[in-house]
Amino acid sequence: MEQQPDTKDEESIRWHNAFCAATELELADNADVLNFHREYILGKEPLKIDMLVIQVRKGAVLKSEIARDFFKGHNIIEYKSPGDEVNIDTAYKVLAYAALYKAETGNYVDEVKDNDITMTIMREAKPLKLFKVFRQKGCEITSRCKGIYEVGHTVFPLQIIVTKELDDQIWLRSLTRTLTIQDARRLSHQYKSVREYGTKAEQQNAETVMDLVSRASNIEFAEEVKEDGIMTIMDVAGPVIEEEREKARQWLILGIRNMAETYFQFRQPRETAQKAIIEKYPDAGESLINSVIVAVYGDER
Repeated sequence: MEQQPDTKDEESIRWHNAFCAATELELADNADVLNFHREYILGKEPLKIDMLVIQVRKGAVLKSEIARDFFKGHNIIEYKSPGDEVNIDTAYKVLAYAALYKAETGNYVDEVKDNDITMTIMREAKPLKLFKVFRQKGCEITSRCKGIYEVGHTVFPLQIIVTKELDDQIWLRSLTRTLTIQDARRLSHQYKSVREYGTKAEQQNAETVMDLVSRASNIEFAEEVKEDGIMTIMDVAGPVIEEEREKARQWLILGIRNMAETYFQFRQPRETAQKAIIEKYPDAGESLINSVIVAVYGDER
């Protein structure tokens, strides 16, 4: 039975935005030969491809397994959030996108060749029912590598990527509500590496993925049994997110302290300083503000 989408806070969890960021991170080694177009609009009507990846230098060796030996000049990717259904109509929709893209793109007839287009459907879980339908239609399904399946006898080359089966592609693999402890460490390591050595665009994409990770943790998943090797997404993002929160907290304390010291230097009453600080920093919390006031003005006792 197909899992139904969990509608709780689903609008605040931007799976597609994080998917685009994760895909760009996965293909970052070849960013110089690939152009990324998010929610690419087809024709004059508001039809949007989740992601269009155009290879701008033919013959370039693509490093990521999701692209190597498969991507061509124009690569259309359809992403399904966790819980979204994938069926034969999904495949036909992607085929329609590819056909419309071929027909609507270019300055002259047949500028985009049909043999220069590929289709990708990406989803967390393996779409077993869809695979069964493909086989019934005589379409052979082969595994190019772990988590990546090619479907034969389609109008345009089609691959189906099962993100939870991927191995090295931790950015895409992390688009889930749960991760193994091992993957949690890998994700945290990759995030810290990008923050330290990545380009500005890569850092922004990494932040987008980690933002998704932290938001998805709000979905009720705390009852998972960690002894089974499963952890909530907050457990995954926790160390990294907590580091950012601590930095923000230190800046907040510095701002409050500077303000308190200014009032103290001008011999303003403690109550006046406290009232002004609460007005400027309403979300800081009474306990934190009081502790800083005491540090500057001294304990009244």
